[in-house]
Amino acid sequence: ASAFYGASSLTSVTIPSSVSSIGASAFSGASSLTSVRIPSGVTSIADYAFYGASSLTSVTIPTRVAGIGTGAFEGASSLTSVTIPSSVTSIGESAFLGARSLASVTFLGNAPSVDSYAFDGVAAGAKAYRAAGLTGFGADGANFNGLIVATPTPPVTPPVTPPVTPPVTPPVTPPVKPAVVWSSSAKAKTITALITPVSGVSYTLAATSGRVTKRGSCKNVTIKQGKKSVARRSCTVKLAKGTWLASVTPSKGAVKGTASSKSYRFK
Repeated sequence: ASAFYGASSLTSVTIPSSVSSIGASAFSGASSLTSVRIPSGVTSIADYAFYGASSLTSVTIPTRVAGIGTGAFEGASSLTSVTIPSSVTSIGESAFLGARSLASVTFLGNAPSVDSYAFDGVAAGAKAYRAAGLTGFGADGANFNGLIVATPTPPVTPPVTPPVTPPVTPPVTPPVKPAVVWSSSAKAKTITALITPVSGVSYTLAATSGRVTKRGSCKNVTIKQGKKSVARRSCTVKLAKGTWLASVTPSKGAVKGTASSKSYRFK
């Protein structure tokens, strides 16, 4: 659990074939992670396993996985499609909540038990593709937990079993990022990010805990560095009790993706 929690600079990962489960929040907050190949021996993907993996563009769910946990891919906003193998019998609350680019979900078996919020906030008109003869989805055009039921053309093809030793993908060069100095106040329950911005890019601060997101306020400040006065951007967010993942992200300009993130816990 939480093995790579908040690893915001991690861009790719190869999981060994000996792994049988992905623990809770294992890659939560890995906002630069673009690809992951889950080996065929994995049987469970726990709650919030890839929560906030906003750069993840593809994922292969193995044919032995029985359940996809609560919030497992919540906030995976770059994910465009996913195939659910016939072994999956349940998809938890908010499993793909906010995956706003997710346009197609292909089911290889009869309809699993799906929480009503599992696909909330995916792409408008997103399709639930299922082969003719599979049960529990309804007819073409029916609503299946926010997805529109459709028959795929060409027919559904089962996912390819990944090799035992997959080739190592060279890391993707991350976008230009600003320097960020983090600070917090346990008494006031605030988090502050002092940002040295990239030219032409504006940044914002937000903190997330479960399904709650708080956005910070920002102002321009001048600080002393020796005899020099330098301009910086200071952003502060007011929070409550709990574990929060604070992230600095660009709000304007050509740069995209999380610039910096850090986890805090307030009692």
